[in-house]
Amino acid sequence: MLKPEDYLNLIEEIRNTDAKSLDEYIDKVIIPLREENQTLLEKLYKDINYLLKDIDKKGENDVAIKDGDFVIEDGENKLTGYQSRLHSLSIWLHSEICK
Repeated sequence: MLKPEDYLNLIEEIRNTDAKSLDEYIDKVIIPLREENQTLLEKLYKDINYLLKDIDKKGENDVAIKDGDFVIEDGENKLTGYQSRLHSLSIWLHSEICK
């Protein structure tokens, strides 16, 4: 079971992860931790969104819509504004939790 400080360290590692290796980090670190702790994804999702809610400015990181359709970029829904790796992970966590 991870301690609260371990979650913060995990979030810091994610923030510092190279954007191209986020998928690799998910496969090598987060998924094995998930097998040990079934509530990991939900807790990470809440913690990351809590951190991001005061960082994002109004209108940033909303789903981008153009001509009434969602904008797809690199096979993912595009968001408005700057997206950090924490934003990208938040989207992945959300989709995993919904499954």
